Amino acid sequence: MPAVLPAHLSKKIVYELDPPHLLGDGLLRKEDIEKKLEHLRKRVDQLEKNVDEILITDSVLGFPRVPAIYVADHLVSSLVKDEKRKPEVMCSLRTCDHSANAIVRKVFEAMISGIKGMLFVRGDDPRFGGSLNPEIPSKVVKKLREIGFRSNHIKFYLTTGATLNKQNIDREIASDPDGLVTQIIRNPEDMKEISKHVGGRVSELIGTVPVPSAANAPSAQMFGFDVSRYAREPARFVSDVLRYSTRILVTSPRSFDDGLEVVNRLR
Repeated sequence: MPAVLPAHLSKKIVYELDPPHLLGDGLLRKEDIEKKLEHLRKRVDQLEKNVDEILITDSVLGFPRVPAIYVADHLVSSLVKDEKRKPEVMCSLRTCDHSANAIVRKVFEAMISGIKGMLFVRGDDPRFGGSLNPEIPSKVVKKLREIGFRSNHIKFYLTTGATLNKQNIDREIASDPDGLVTQIIRNPEDMKEISKHVGGRVSELIGTVPVPSAANAPSAQMFGFDVSRYAREPARFVSDVLRYSTRILVTSPRSFDDGLEVVNRLR
């Protein structure tokens, strides 16, 4: 039987979507980007009944993609015109790609666009050039707080490990984020330990869960996650992680259809 969330655990699903690559056989033309963004918007249409937020990632693995804030702004604008139920939109920001001044501008851009929140990650080394910002994301968030950004302006999120590391969690919480987003959780018990240590010191604790399907196996193996353990009941795994978090971030990088099936079953 598919897992079904209890009523008090519903409406807590965030779904991760990647923006289009900018480089293929050559530079994408403006028309190509518009077509790809429309394709992404159609995926949001399929998700919107069963997810509460969309997270747009920022140039995963350092390969240039359409900027996450631009994509998020595009989605927010199109969703505002839609009178149906609308998921909120978040985006991640690779701090290594931006100077401190540029990050401040990016935060203002996100605020003006109506983006709900920003997840600050250092990011993998850029495909072209080197890092522009040596500071770790928690220091970036601390500086933004000192400048005056508050939760009622836009929410800030930081990543934390997939297993309990008290020192790292305490350092991240000290910078005053609104929430923490784990790396890929391999076992619900790990989420339980993290949750116990966080103890309500942030407003949101979001567990990241890969959809355990055959298509996602290569990506999951990079993080030491064995999809075969939960392949028969993928929705059960997602539900179990959610027991110890305020939200879950569902990622299915190699199969949108597999991810869509899981979130539909969770509702």
